[in-house]
Amino acid sequence: MSQENRVGTILVIDDDDLHRGSLKRLLTSEGYFVLDFASADEFLNGNISATHSPAALILDMKMPDKNGLYVQQKLKERGIEIPIIFLSGQSFPNEIISSFKNGAFDFLLKPFDVDELLTAISNALNFHLIQHEFHENKSQTLKDFEALTKREKEVYALINSGLPSIDIAARLDISPRTIKAHKAQIMEKMNADSPQDLLKKWITIHK
Repeated sequence: MSQENRVGTILVIDDDDLHRGSLKRLLTSEGYFVLDFASADEFLNGNISATHSPAALILDMKMPDKNGLYVQQKLKERGIEIPIIFLSGQSFPNEIISSFKNGAFDFLLKPFDVDELLTAISNALNFHLIQHEFHENKSQTLKDFEALTKREKEVYALINSGLPSIDIAARLDISPRTIKAHKAQIMEKMNADSPQDLLKKWITIHK
């Protein structure tokens, strides 16, 4: 087992005490911070949204009360995006298909290989980190966009439609020099380094 300190929180939901405890010991020995839950309700009644990024959820599909698909649906309803790795000793094909349709990151059948699980976790954490950074960047970009004046937003939209400055000026009935000044202000307020960067931010805003 690796003793290096890994970055990431692993959430484990499994009604089997022995299996859950074994997973917690394994992942703790790998350097992860692990929170474990014996049921869907115990997990869902906690402060899930406070979980730090990156994180991954290891979710048992078959549980007595509420199964893994129920937990996945509840997270989706709450707008909580966390990569889910399903574990199952026996699942019907429709359950596996449903889990992936609803955004499952991976699905491992018991008994699974430890290295296979650790690889899935590492990939899930990397994915969650990228996802988290994207949302943070989008949030900042939206704030920058809202700081633009109404006219600057109009110019910004026309820039990204592909119109040259002279046509934008004619459409808005202002001088090309004014368009140039607006462009400079837009670049500064949007923290854009180039016209290509400005376009990327526009696409990010409108995704």
